[in-house]
Amino acid sequence: MLAEISAALGSAKALLDITKAASDVTKQASIASISLDFSSKLFALTDKCNQLMEQNQSLKSEVAQLQGKIKKRDDFDLQANAYALKEVGAGAFAYVANDVTSPNESTHKYCPECFSKRKLSILQQSQGPERQIVLECGGCIARMTFARYITS
Repeated sequence: MLAEISAALGSAKALLDITKAASDVTKQASIASISLDFSSKLFALTDKCNQLMEQNQSLKSEVAQLQGKIKKRDDFDLQANAYALKEVGAGAFAYVANDVTSPNESTHKYCPECFSKRKLSILQQSQGPERQIVLECGGCIARMTFARYITS
């Protein structure tokens, strides 16, 4: 009978070990499932973070471009304040420096068409038919012809 009790205890111990092992396998499976779920959520979060960082970089680049445009506009406004639209010949108008009272052939003259588009284009002088003075813009198709410069 002692042998049978001993065998029964041995069987009970083996059964306990099997149950314990099965419980450990179940716990391991549960831990693996939780770990996999955590990893997938971490991957999704990392992907979203990368997208936000790319978007942030794109917005920073756009802000830098806009700041550059604003600076360019401010620079033009500052430079444009030094010029005024004046009649340089009969019916011919050009932007010349404010301190010039009597524009002549040696005065820098800027195209009014280009000036209105926030661009400084110097008018080039040439000789026209019948000794007419011709001012032409290299930036657009503006062309002015007159007989002589207006003197104040």
